[in-house]
Amino acid sequence: MKRCRVEYYRYLGADLADTLLLVIETEIGDSVWLDTANVKPDGECPVIFLSHETGQQKRAWSSVGDFLEELLTPEKD
Repeated sequence: MKRCRVEYYRYLGADLADTLLLVIETEIGDSVWLDTANVKPDGECPVIFLSHETGQQKRAWSSVGDFLEELLTPEKD
């Protein structure tokens, strides 16, 4: 699965490092990747959100913890 995604994004012109690890694909095709080239001593690493339309980064978080906190925190009205 990951290899197909990498090839797709590279076809779009994205410069994806081999150290990115695909962890989530959304229902519309966007994807979430762990940047394993930048693992910190505590095991955390940056999280990258890529657009399936452009291959460009739509969002980034400095750690898995930050990503999960945003994902799991209910929006305020």
